Parts: sequence; structure tokens; C-alpha cells
Amino acid sequence: VYSEPRPGCCTVDADCDDGDPCTANRCVEGDCLDEVFTGQGCGEGSVFLEDFDGPLLGWSFAALVEETSKVRWQRSSARSTSPPSSLWFGDAESGTYEGAGLPVGGTATSRQLTLPEGATLSFALFKDTETVATQRDVLTVELVRNEGVSRLWSSGEDGADVGSTGGSFVTFSVDLSPFAGASGRIRLRFESVDAQSNAFEGVYVDDLRVR
Repeated sequence: VYSEPRPGCCTVDADCDDGDPCTANRCVEGDCLDEVFTGQGCGEGSVFLEDFDGPLLGWSFAALVEETSKVRWQRSSARSTSPPSSLWFGDAESGTYEGAGLPVGGTATSRQLTLPEGATLSFALFKDTETVATQRDVLTVELVRNEGVSRLWSSGEDGADVGSTGGSFVTFSVDLSPFAGASGRIRLRFESVDAQSNAFEGVYVDDLRVR
């Protein structure tokens, strides 16, 4: 979503910076153009809200196993709690997270945010993975700060059913009170760990919120 241009006020993008984390400010032919982030907590009673329905502004992605990088985090319209889409880890061609005989893994990292006192992280998860071991096919939610990485939640330890959410989305919540005042990024990490039994649908995350 773009606001009306601010004419005649810039030569470089930095001239347009309005200090608002909910906008991306660009200089286009001398005019400032403000791209307003939607679905990311902007004026919605949340510090951060991502419904994965639009462009993934501010997100970065990385493969943990370069040889299987096509199995990755991406938007998908196959499943969601708030249509039309969610964030899915898998291979668009096969519809699974099978890595052709190799392990797979990847991270999705949000923009930076500052956590207020009493904050809570919540997200909706659909998980269809191997069910026989708690330390394989694991989704982990992390807080990445300058001081290091903190594990917030893991399906290998905190999920009621490690391999499956029963064919539907289940909402999980995490108390962020220990990190009040901290600045950091929310990171989703999926790791198959091994190359066996990966021909499942995988994991979908939707409506990730800090409030």
C-alpha cells in the first residue's frame, strides 16, 4: 500500500526517512514515496503482526543445506487461518519437504522490533511431519538479538503432538516477559535433521503476532 507522494523533497532515499518502522521510504524522481506495511502490527494494537498475505516486507530467508535450497520457506495459498496465504516450508514442485536424499532446513527472519513489557508471541501452526522422533523435523521459534539467539518455542519440546497438529491449525503462545525492552528479530527455523521420511506436507505458519 502506497501513500500519496510527497513532492520535491528528496535526492536520495535517506531524505525520505520518516522514522516510522511501518513504512519503507523511497526517493523517486525527487518525490518521496512511502510504502506502508500492512499485516505487520501497524495501527492494529500489536507490536508486530504478520499474516503472510502480501509481500514479505522486511523478512529474510536462508537455506541451512545449500544443496536442497529449493525446499524453502515461501508463501503458500494451500492452507491458512486468514486467507489467502500462510508461510510454508517445502518444495513447490513436490508439495513436500523431501530433499532428494539429503536433509533440508531453512530460516525465515522478521524485521527488527522492540518488545514491550508483558508481551506475548502467538502463531498458528499446521504441522504434518514424521511422528516417531522428537528431535527430527523440528520447527523452532527464536529471538535473534545482538546478545545472541534465544529459543522461544520448539515442536521438539513444546508441541503437544510433535509430528502433527491433527489436520488443522493450532495456535501456540509464548510469554516474552523475560525479554521486555529488548530489540530483536523473530526467526522461524525448520530442520529435518536427516534425509529419511521427509515426504510429508510440512509446516505452515500463519498470523504471527507480538502484542
